[in-house]
Amino acid sequence: MAICGFNDKIGQGLGLLVEGMIEALQKKAVSTSAAEVLQREIVELDTIVSVLRTAPGQVLPEMFIGLNLLARSMFIEVERELRNSKSGDLGTACRKICDELIDLLARTEMRSQEMRQLANNKSIAIEARNLALWALQTSTQLKPQECPVGEEA
Repeated sequence: MAICGFNDKIGQGLGLLVEGMIEALQKKAVSTSAAEVLQREIVELDTIVSVLRTAPGQVLPEMFIGLNLLARSMFIEVERELRNSKSGDLGTACRKICDELIDLLARTEMRSQEMRQLANNKSIAIEARNLALWALQTSTQLKPQECPVGEEA
């Protein structure tokens, strides 16, 4: 349910995507600092997303927005990590975030399967909301206060 039945192949694809992003960032960082590259990327991504949002319901722009939001979120966190660590190692920071995302997606898929087994014909929307709340709590490092399966939180 989380991402069409998340599996190892999807995780590997996300890892490959991030490796490509790392390669592109490192190439740009040869002539400037990692911080400058990330700042520029974030501005570009914000601008691209704002323009693409002028075409709601259009398949390719919406998919493009999704990828740009993924990159933007990662770059903001990488920028913060590099600032705090005083490091310029984009690769390690990007991989760490990617690994955390893949772990969250895999755990959310397992949770989704557990919820489906225990569901009492509750609405799909309620089940999805409960799953999203669980993923949100899990992703923010809070101790998940699990909602009873099939009940609205």
